[in-house]
Amino acid sequence: MITVVQCIEVEYGNAGRGGEGAARRARLPRGVVLPSFTGDTLFHVLRCAEWTNYEPAAQVSGLPVVDGQCEIKPWLLLRWVAGGVELFRRPSSSAWLRTNTIAIPTGQWTRVLKNEYRGNSDRRWHGDMTVNVGVFDHEPPHGVFLADPPELVDLRRDLLRKQNLRGLRS
Repeated sequence: MITVVQCIEVEYGNAGRGGEGAARRARLPRGVVLPSFTGDTLFHVLRCAEWTNYEPAAQVSGLPVVDGQCEIKPWLLLRWVAGGVELFRRPSSSAWLRTNTIAIPTGQWTRVLKNEYRGNSDRRWHGDMTVNVGVFDHEPPHGVFLADPPELVDLRRDLLRKQNLRGLRS
């Protein structure tokens, strides 16, 4: 079983929220061609930001497995189960209960969308994330995540009004 995870992170400031900034972000892909890899896991991370003219910076590695599970993002964990994998929120999260585990059977993949505020002591900015996760019997086609997913889980929120955009799996 081969497990492939692709994270695409886009960061932007308040000036890039609407108008041309929003139009430019809308043209960014939700999935890209996978790099060549060996082994039974791939963790492909692409980061781009408004302040770097949305030039992507890529990192490629295997999945960091600890105690049979993997932290994809601080809010999203993956665990291997019979017949595939499960995605779930970190147990301490009150926003998404355990009943919202996403099962991905072998031979399929899923896309998860999320947004959030990010910041440090000097400034705040916005982050949009796309996480594509697939489980396959053999190495998948390098363009597997270019298509529309069989399942889309939308966890984005209206950050101005602090509510879910679509109310799906919140």
